[in-house]
Amino acid sequence: MKTMEHAAERQGLRDKLRTLAAITAATSSLLACSNAAEATPPTTFTTATATEAPVPIPTPELPVPAPTRAVDCMVQRCIALTFDDGPGIYTEQLLDMLQERDAKATFFVVGTEAEGFVPTIQRTHSEGHQIGTHSWSHKLLTRMSAADAAADTERTNKLVFDITGKMPTIMRPPYGGTNQAIIDEIAMPEILWSIDPQDWKYKSSHYVANHIINHAHRGAIVLMHDIHGTTVDAVPEVVDTLLAQGYTLVTIDELLGKNLPPDTYRQQDI
Repeated sequence: MKTMEHAAERQGLRDKLRTLAAITAATSSLLACSNAAEATPPTTFTTATATEAPVPIPTPELPVPAPTRAVDCMVQRCIALTFDDGPGIYTEQLLDMLQERDAKATFFVVGTEAEGFVPTIQRTHSEGHQIGTHSWSHKLLTRMSAADAAADTERTNKLVFDITGKMPTIMRPPYGGTNQAIIDEIAMPEILWSIDPQDWKYKSSHYVANHIINHAHRGAIVLMHDIHGTTVDAVPEVVDTLLAQGYTLVTIDELLGKNLPPDTYRQQDI
C-alpha cells in the first residue's frame, strides 16, 4: 500500500511540474510578444483632406517709377497727349513709340481692361507716364447716383494702386459726362480736353494726325484712344511734328501741377 501511495504522490508531483512548466512557457511567450510590440513603432495612418488649402497667388512685384523730370510748363511750350479706354492690344506698341522719342503721356485706364494687362500697366508707370482713372466699366457716371459713381471710380483706383503702388490722383469721366454732385462726391480733379480728333469716329491715321497738329496750342490737352490701331499709328507723326515745333510732351501733373482741387480742367491756364 505504501508503495502504491508513493507512486501516486510522485505522479501527482510530476503532473504539477508539467503544469507549472506550461504556465511558465506561456508567460514567457506573452512577455516576448509584449516587448516586440513596444519595440516596433505604431503604424501611423493619415487621411487625405477633401480639399487642400489654396496656394496663394504671389503679388506682382511693383515697378520702379521713372525719375521725376525737371519740366516747367509756365516757361516751356507744353502739350499733353492723353489716351482713354485702355490698356489694349496696341498699348505696348504706343509705349515703344513714346519711349523712342522720350515723350510722356497720360493714360486714363478702364478697370475691366486693366485687369487683363497688368504688365502693360506696370510698364506705363515705370516709364514715367501718368495713369488716371476712367471708371471701372466705362458706364456714363451721370446715370448713376453720385455715391455709385464714386464707388466705381474708387474700384479702379484701388486696382491701379495694387498694380503700381501709386494711387491715381486724376480721373476722366466716360464720355466727359459729369455734374457737380459727381465732382463733389468723387473729390478728384476731372481732366477733360481741348483737342478732340474724334479718332473713334474717323479711323484714319492721316486725319487724326492732321487734326491734332493743326489744332495744337500751348497748354492743350489732346484726347485719343489707344484701343484703336489707326490712332496709335498716327502717334509718330504727331509727336515728331510737335517736337519739331518746339513742344514738350508732358503728363497732366506736369502740365497743370499736382494736388489740384476737385474741379473740371480742359487745358492749362496760362
